[in-house]
Order: sequence, then structure tokens, then C-alpha cells
Amino acid sequence: MLTLFLAYHEDVMHASASPEECKEATAIVEILTPIVKAGISDAAWLVTAEAMQVYGGYGYCQEYPIEQYARDVKVFSIYEGTNFIQSADLIMRKILMNPEMYNYSVFKKRISDTIAKAKGIVDDKYICSGGTRLDQVRRSHRHVEETANRW
Repeated sequence: MLTLFLAYHEDVMHASASPEECKEATAIVEILTPIVKAGISDAAWLVTAEAMQVYGGYGYCQEYPIEQYARDVKVFSIYEGTNFIQSADLIMRKILMNPEMYNYSVFKKRISDTIAKAKGIVDDKYICSGGTRLDQVRRSHRHVEETANRW
């Protein structure tokens, strides 16, 4: 879903006639791109490793395609810039160095709006979880910002 959400905002970023809508969509794309890249490369390896387990010892033999898939997906995290670099890009360029941290403010606003809209529609346990995660993101952001300011 996150990948589709990113793709939707990529389309809005390029096709919307509203400059403000384009700017917000660009902020979402910039925040989510490193997250999606790292997430997909990690998930691809986990899925392939599980598929290899289904075949047992034969899973890594060349007679089955899983062996090739394993080699192909293991390098995704390298092709996509390694997941560490994706996280550094997210924190430094997409959040801290972004003018007035616009990307981060749009991201926070979207999450807060979604939580507010969900009240009365979904169970409170999911809303509380989302609110807790948003608070964790805020605390993490403050910590990173304070650490960066000390340098």
C-alpha cells in the first residue's frame, strides 16, 4: 500500500495543475522514496529466503529458479543505494536539510489528519497505535535535530 501511495503522489506531483498540491505531493514523494526503497529490498530478500525454505536443500540448487532469485534480490539493497544510505538520505536531506522542514511538516499533517478522520470509523486500539507511533516519530525527530545542532 505504501508503494501505491507513493506512486499516486508521484502522479499528482507531475500531473496536478495546482502548484500547492504539486508541492505537497513532492514532499510526500521525497519522504517516502527512501522508506519504500529500503522496505522493498528487505522484503524481497525475506520472501525469497522463505521460498528457498519451501524447497529445502534443493532451494539453492540451480535446477530451481529460487537460487537465481536469491542472487538477484540480495543485491537490491546495494542497487538502491544500500539501506543505510537511504536512511541517512531520509534524515539529513529529506527532513533536516529541507527548507523549513516542509517535507516533515506535510508528512506529520497527513498522519494527523488520517488519525482524526479514523476516529469513530475504526477501533480505538488502531487509532491509539497510530497516535503513539506519531509521537515516537516526533521524539525521534527532535533527538536527531538536537544531535545535528550539536555538531
